[in-house]
Amino acid sequence: MAMDSAPMPFVDWKALVQASDPLRSATRARYRTLVSRGTTHGVTASVHEAHRLSGKRTFHSVLALLAIKADQAGDTDGQRFLSDSASKFERTYGDRLAAWLASEPAETLPEADWFAEAARDTRRSLDQWTRLRDVVFASGVLASTDGESAHVDVTTTRSGERIELLLPRELVDQSGVREGDPVWVFRRMIGHAAVIDLLAAVNLEVTPDGVEETDEEEAARRYMAGPGALPSKTELEELINIASTRPQRKIRVAG
Repeated sequence: MAMDSAPMPFVDWKALVQASDPLRSATRARYRTLVSRGTTHGVTASVHEAHRLSGKRTFHSVLALLAIKADQAGDTDGQRFLSDSASKFERTYGDRLAAWLASEPAETLPEADWFAEAARDTRRSLDQWTRLRDVVFASGVLASTDGESAHVDVTTTRSGERIELLLPRELVDQSGVREGDPVWVFRRMIGHAAVIDLLAAVNLEVTPDGVEETDEEEAARRYMAGPGALPSKTELEELINIASTRPQRKIRVAG
């Protein structure tokens, strides 16, 4: 099952607690228990909301959440590997995360100049997890929502089929996913019941040789390929609109 996306690099502490037992409310007591049992300590940062600082929140590498899912699947080696990788990830990106949240809302994290790098590092760690395909049920895109339901266009499943999932709208709303966003879907059997949960994801562009690239690198590659690969007028207008709302990032040009 080849996936061209990665889960959002950081998750709130409540997401870890929900992953450990989705049938119970996320409480600080349960969170402290997880930490005492070896979950990473995360990154506690002052959060900027509504143009002012509004307290502190603790975030963890999404790898820590997936370590919990590995443990639930009986993958002890995977749980250990993901926990170690999560700790390294938090040490690498913790200061950058805290600095960003001190002046920007958490919802704007994808605009950080280091976010694409963090997403790729997350994916590289997951590519080394041998049982990833046993734990992740599917990946796809939230196609649409209505009053009660959410339609997920699944592009990759364990069986390799392309299907559509119909999920409760409330589940999607709780995950903070919006129409058009990529998602990872998890399914776990508890007794005779199936528990479904989602992770918001981010798309990763992949070059023909399998190396992930940024949006700017993809544009440079298309330019180098010649006029036939240049964007159309419509694509160019979309790129201009995107560029006007994103912070400037350096473009690496091979020469």
